[in-house]
Amino acid sequence: MKVCLVTGITGTLGSELTETLKSNDYFVIGLSRKIWVNADACITCDFTNLSTNDLKESINNVISNLKEINQIDFVHCAGYYEKERKFDSEFNESLCEKTFSINVFSFYKIVNILTEICEKYKVKSSVVAVSSNLTIKKNTLTAPYISSKIALEGMVQSFAQTYGSLDMRFNCVCPGMFASNMNEYNVPEQFINNTPLKRLGKVDDIIDSIMFLLSDKSNCITANKLVVDGGGSNGY
Repeated sequence: MKVCLVTGITGTLGSELTETLKSNDYFVIGLSRKIWVNADACITCDFTNLSTNDLKESINNVISNLKEINQIDFVHCAGYYEKERKFDSEFNESLCEKTFSINVFSFYKIVNILTEICEKYKVKSSVVAVSSNLTIKKNTLTAPYISSKIALEGMVQSFAQTYGSLDMRFNCVCPGMFASNMNEYNVPEQFINNTPLKRLGKVDDIIDSIMFLLSDKSNCITANKLVVDGGGSNGY
């Protein structure tokens, strides 16, 4: 049996990824602020104040009831994006704490739980963190978000070095802007024209990239990031 932990399952990417994983014979454990019925099992947790011990117990309770597990993967889709306010240090400091808690610290805690479980069950694992092409091509008033994604990518590379001997692989997918319920398809035409492919990415493009990194077809790929933005970060 293949198991996959997924954060951010209430968002467009996480929700559709869950359906794709299930259609590929995964048992999906969703980690979310609220119960989400499309996962096989759902564990509620607050990513701004994540209790490692409680989460570890909940994940172990679910996995201990499964049989013949041969792979436990993890996809970190959860993310928080909000622009800073100029000359508002109190708001910006609070924003930075929230952004790092969701984008980085929750990933760190879940990976530490996952490594213990993989060691216990002697199973392989592929971990995919959803970053952003903004780590390559910056925009304004997004220091908390961009720095959190840069930290996430560094963490992925460090984990790949540390836990490769456990047959655990760690990679990032870095999407550009894609059509989702966050932007409601209201994307400036100039943005699309600045992309070499002259089109906006689709959720399926991101999911296909994630599924590739989870699959045996990427068995020798770790500590890497796959940019999926239609070439948007390449230049103007």
